[in-house]
Amino acid sequence: MRQSSIVSNNRVSLRRKRLKKEAWWRRLRISLILGVFFLVSGYLLFLGLREVYRFCLIHAVHTTIAEVGELCVHHEGEGIILRNEVLVRAPLPGTVTRHISEKTRVPAHTPVASLQIFPDLSGKPGTYTLTAPVAGAVWYHWDGWEEVLVPNNWERLNFELLFPQVESTKEKQAPLTVKTGDVVFKIVDDLVNPCVVIRIKDKGSFAVAEGQQVDLEWEQGEGRGKVLRVWKREDFCFIAVEVTKGIFNLPHQRSFRLKLVSQKLEGVVIPAAAIYQKGETKGVYLASLGGYQFKKVEVTGKVGDKAVVTGIAPGEEVVVNPWLLKKIEKL
Repeated sequence: MRQSSIVSNNRVSLRRKRLKKEAWWRRLRISLILGVFFLVSGYLLFLGLREVYRFCLIHAVHTTIAEVGELCVHHEGEGIILRNEVLVRAPLPGTVTRHISEKTRVPAHTPVASLQIFPDLSGKPGTYTLTAPVAGAVWYHWDGWEEVLVPNNWERLNFELLFPQVESTKEKQAPLTVKTGDVVFKIVDDLVNPCVVIRIKDKGSFAVAEGQQVDLEWEQGEGRGKVLRVWKREDFCFIAVEVTKGIFNLPHQRSFRLKLVSQKLEGVVIPAAAIYQKGETKGVYLASLGGYQFKKVEVTGKVGDKAVVTGIAPGEEVVVNPWLLKKIEKL
């Protein structure tokens, strides 16, 4: 009996060991299956997310059409006009009658206005005709700077001091009832090129040479002129320009806001951000049905966020954010 009991206990022990071993292998198989499942699922999820990210990057790539255009390097500032101007004053007190509209150009000796003289001591009124002393445009506004701010006088003037004084001067209109010596009108001699002295805030990047042709733009007109002199004083740069085109469009005010265009760049215009540095080569990516192709370009110049380049033709589709393409290539 005792021996039979021992044999039975051994069988139970062996069975328990076998069951434990089977349970261990079962757990191992389940762990392996779950591990492979999660590994494969994670990899598939990674691939899916990468494709979603790639899809988003591809759709984030923006393009624009390269166009032929012109970029201007301009500088904003204040200007003072120096013109040949002749004031015509009333020889006697009286009432003025104007015969010529303002800004009308007249030959010399043209009757511009008549002065009805107040009766003298004898009680006899009279009429006095005022004529244009020189050929030019008739103006009925004046500011008192006419005999100082003349074109051939700019080299002798201190514009650091003049600018605040001129800017604070209010223009006057010639009255219709005058006293002896009052201004009746003035003639602007437009046969002599006026001069504009421009004051520009000096930022250290301003470069205009004497003798250079520059374009001028203001609120209601534009012109062109030759740089006579450039000089710097503390925070400002002063430029004297002889106006050769657009003389008749100059404003009647003595001081005015304007832009000086120092350089014009013509060619194929693209966003500056589209230019990509690939090694030692600058170029752009062009979009086509087959994908994106890198093409070398030469940068002629940049103004703000635009650039003028050579090496591509107008009408080609240029990638604006080429750095995204490099990210796409790495995926």
